[in-house]
This record gives sequence, C-alpha cells and structure tokens, in this order.
Amino acid sequence: MSETLSDRADLSALPTPVAAALRLMEMNRQMNQLISEYKGLHEHAAVCKRNAEKVEARAFIEATGAMDLRKWVAREAAVDAKFEADLADRMVTVKDREIYALGRSMDNGRTITSTARKELETLGADL
Repeated sequence: MSETLSDRADLSALPTPVAAALRLMEMNRQMNQLISEYKGLHEHAAVCKRNAEKVEARAFIEATGAMDLRKWVAREAAVDAKFEADLADRMVTVKDREIYALGRSMDNGRTITSTARKELETLGADL
C-alpha cells in the first residue's frame, strides 16, 4: 500500500488554499521588487564600467612618455573605477541569484499546494 501525505503529516499543519495563494501572491510581489532592483543594479554596473573606461582613456591621453609607460599610468589611474565596476557586476550577480532562488521557492510552493490540494480531494475534502 502506498503511503499518502495524510499518513506522514498532520493535515492541520498544511496551509489553507487561500493562505497558500496569499503566500504565492506575496512572493510574486517580492519577485517584482527583485527584478526592479536588478534592473537598477544592471544600469549602475554599465555606468561604472563606462566611467572606468573613460578614466583609463583620459589618463592615457594625458600621460607623457613611452607608449608602455602611458598604458601603465592609465591602468593605475583607473584601478578604483575598475574596482567599483567589478563590485557593481558582482551585485548584479547576487541579485540574479536571489531572483533564481525566489523563483525556485515559488515553483516549490506551487507544487506543494497542488499536491496538498490533490491529497485533500482524495480524502474527500470539499475545496
């Protein structure tokens, strides 16, 4: 005989369909917020990268001496701007992972809700 959800857990611990729907709606709101933040971080990262390139180019143009020396002077001048651009890129990656994790949680929530609903229907619950 196969084991059912009711054999393994207290059914009163399951969220009601309305509670589950409300939780999924809240998660959807959170997802929209994360996506908005992601867009802002992505734009900030692009601006930081552009600024780093401009700092390096400006320093190269203004430097004097041999070509190799000018390149190293420009690189050194852009270190902080490149570091800021790298941090901005990393923040985009972090936000992307948060979006992925929340999406997985939403998928799990939908699966659990659907499974619980089917189990309750099997037990004769009127949903």
